[in-house]
Amino acid sequence: MADELTDLFSSQALEWLTNLTLGVLLGGLLFGLFIYGPKWFRAQKLARLAARQAKQQQTIHDLKVSIFHGLTMEFRTTLTLILLPIQHMLMETQEAKNRHRLATIEKNAYRLLSLFNQQMDPNNPDDRFLKTPDLLEKPPVDLIRFHPEKPAPLPNAQPLILLVENNPELADSIASGFTGKYTVLQVTNGLEGWEQATGLIPDLIIGDIEIPDMDGFTLCRKLKEDQRTQHIPVVLLTTTPSTENRIKGLALGADDYFSQPYNFTEFQLRIQNLMDHQRRLREWMQATIFRPF
Repeated sequence: MADELTDLFSSQALEWLTNLTLGVLLGGLLFGLFIYGPKWFRAQKLARLAARQAKQQQTIHDLKVSIFHGLTMEFRTTLTLILLPIQHMLMETQEAKNRHRLATIEKNAYRLLSLFNQQMDPNNPDDRFLKTPDLLEKPPVDLIRFHPEKPAPLPNAQPLILLVENNPELADSIASGFTGKYTVLQVTNGLEGWEQATGLIPDLIIGDIEIPDMDGFTLCRKLKEDQRTQHIPVVLLTTTPSTENRIKGLALGADDYFSQPYNFTEFQLRIQNLMDHQRRLREWMQATIFRPF
């Protein structure tokens, strides 16, 4: 009888202890929800609000970058189209009065570019092509003959430059400043540039990095990786004065890199130096290969 009472008491005590424990846990849970629940819901609401604001700010930032890029490209391209004819005329004009007028226009165009850069991107310093150039007393040597028609130009003794530029006005302005020494073939997209480069093997390639179908970076990389074209000098053009883009282009194998607008006299001389280097290399190889033993 005593054992039965002991077992009954123990069973009731265990049940009571279990119920008490569950009650304490449930009470603690309810107390925690009552005290910390509103704070947790508030924190979650603030986190969602912060994420929404961050997404909105990123969208606004991306929109600003897109607008800035488009405006910068249009402004610098337009300014290049203004400066190139002025620089062509400076090379062709000997009269002091007209040279002074043209130099004044050119100087103020570069000043306008400097002000634009300061307002649009004050942290980006002017690169080496944005300074007002020194004017030469004599025009430089003639550089190229322009052939805009396609397909490929007729064979002749002049070295061939392939110009890959989708802005026809800019392409015409660049090519017209090279009249007399080189043949220029214009194409308007990277894919056509690749096909002409591998088919014609030009002496030099000038390409804008912002061209359709295949951008200038991709075109440069393919040219430098292909055994048929890896020896051809490649000059990249861009409307974005970005050090990152310049490093990227040079890392891909570009032989030179210009941000528009640039000084056309310097541009001509750099092209001429690359072409002269290619010519001297060919002459040395021919003399070495065919040298009698």
